[in-house]
Amino acid sequence: MPSTVSESVPSSNYLDKGDIKHSPVPTQNKISEHDSEIPPTGKQKSKLLCFGRIFVKLKLEIVAFLFMFSYIMTRISSTSMILDKVCLVHFNYSPEICNNLENHTEIKISVERLSTNYQLGHTLIQTVPAVLLACFVGPWSDQYGRKFPAIIAILGMTAGTLGSAVCAYYMESRVEYYFIPAIFTGAFGGVVCLLAFFYSYASDVTPLIERTMKYAFIEMATGLSQPLGAAAGGWIYNFFGYPTVFLASTCGLVFSLIWITFMLPETRGENNKDPLKIKIRKLFTCKTFKESFIATTKKRPNQGRKQMLLLIISMCFLVIATNSTSDINYLYAHHQFSWGPTKYSTITAVYSIITIFVLILVVPAMKYFRTGDPTLGLVGTTSTLLKYIGIGVSWKPAIFHIANILGPLSPCATLAIRSRISKVVSSDDLGKLLLFSTILIMIT
Repeated sequence: MPSTVSESVPSSNYLDKGDIKHSPVPTQNKISEHDSEIPPTGKQKSKLLCFGRIFVKLKLEIVAFLFMFSYIMTRISSTSMILDKVCLVHFNYSPEICNNLENHTEIKISVERLSTNYQLGHTLIQTVPAVLLACFVGPWSDQYGRKFPAIIAILGMTAGTLGSAVCAYYMESRVEYYFIPAIFTGAFGGVVCLLAFFYSYASDVTPLIERTMKYAFIEMATGLSQPLGAAAGGWIYNFFGYPTVFLASTCGLVFSLIWITFMLPETRGENNKDPLKIKIRKLFTCKTFKESFIATTKKRPNQGRKQMLLLIISMCFLVIATNSTSDINYLYAHHQFSWGPTKYSTITAVYSIITIFVLILVVPAMKYFRTGDPTLGLVGTTSTLLKYIGIGVSWKPAIFHIANILGPLSPCATLAIRSRISKVVSSDDLGKLLLFSTILIMIT
């Protein structure tokens, strides 16, 4: 599974003794009388102002949640649909056999093997063009603005989910047709550009001292969206089928597009007067990629260059450990335990929610005790190691559950790396470096 903040919102600090000859008036009555004099509209305005401050602080986290929810909603259904198409169309087995593969072991193995290859091809089509585009988008967004690449990426993903809904409606079509919608996702930037947008935008709007918590909140938002999106996709499929899952995802992506367009102010390039022709020309030049490479490898104080390279290498290894199995996790559970998409999505949703609650408790606690990014990273790496060793040897469902119980702190590793990167580089180089590191991560 694809593996998942923001600064905690600071709260603002929002008797008559009576006559000697008479008994004092009770304080409670005085307070009640005083409160009764406050007009209800005043209290409502105070609550609205408090809500407004929280809303302004969390605008980025809200759209990060919504986008990842919409994206993850289709992941398990996508793999399951490929499995069904391979069985029904490519091997031409009957629906009775395809719906009961656990009773036909040899057929099940053949179907899963071919489905894995198709799933890999679908993933490569979605990611390789996006990675190549990201080589140029990072430096370009530093100069001309963060929002435009994100908007283009969401438009491509929206077209992709609509095309996927058509493929899901015509279940008798071959899997190769399902690759066509994936081209739109990859060619317009896809998830690569969106993730880079969230973290680079967060660095633009957040002071350095608050950046770790800002990233933590983004991790929590995207982390919480994953189980809910997976569960929603599984249950929507269970009641309405594959096309409805993709259409629901499309609606979420459209709402994310509207949110980014109208709710998030631009942080870069507002005063740039270059014409559109020059902007497009500067997007597709090798100079931008060269600038990203230079920004990553140039000398920095306090051994900053060495820190950057080691952090990026560490991130790549973490991604290999987590994302290398993301597209076969469902197939693995289907093969080992004969779980369907609804059961698998529900189980993974439960453990992901547990992970979010653990992060909510652990990250602020570690910040309070000033443990620092290195300790946070070590804790996350250890949790990741225990989790995937357990999943790798889980020949029974009980071992699979134990392995997931050991992994709630896994997101702390990537959180610590991103936080440290943002503190080592200047704001001018951050977009270049985040995109360059994202490119290397996606390649791995």
